[in-house]
Amino acid sequence: MTRHYQTKEERQQQRKDEHQLISERLAYAGAIPFIVLAGLLYLPADILSGNQDQLISALMTYSLIVVNFLAGSLWGRAIDNMQRNHRGNGQMFAVLISLLSWVTIMLPPHLGFVMLACLLVSLRLHEMFGLSSDSPIKWYSRARSRLTVVASVVLCLAAAS
Repeated sequence: MTRHYQTKEERQQQRKDEHQLISERLAYAGAIPFIVLAGLLYLPADILSGNQDQLISALMTYSLIVVNFLAGSLWGRAIDNMQRNHRGNGQMFAVLISLLSWVTIMLPPHLGFVMLACLLVSLRLHEMFGLSSDSPIKWYSRARSRLTVVASVVLCLAAAS
């Protein structure tokens, strides 16, 4: 009977694959509140029984948290890669997006949701083409693009409800 012993490189690759799988699942799980909360907004008013304002508030709050989390991660990436940062443009963009996102609280929900969708798309475009982009891991880039589309579409659908 022969035993297969993993080399150090094989063990490292296995840990990397497991880490990627967990990270990817967590990233996609982050879309669940967007989908569920926006979907609930389309329920008939008699089923919601006056909870529509709470759903709108929950979706707005979750969206704000996500936009600010992504802006913060962009800011962090800009700091880590000062050579491509070009005088703080990545940091300034991240802070601008974060500040603009908080304006959405003062807007009517339909405008706030559309603005948050636009901010999510702006963040993704800046990651892809902006001065602070630094070739993220392929699976991350693919997941970010998909999740940006899902979240933005869901927010626009929430705005239309």
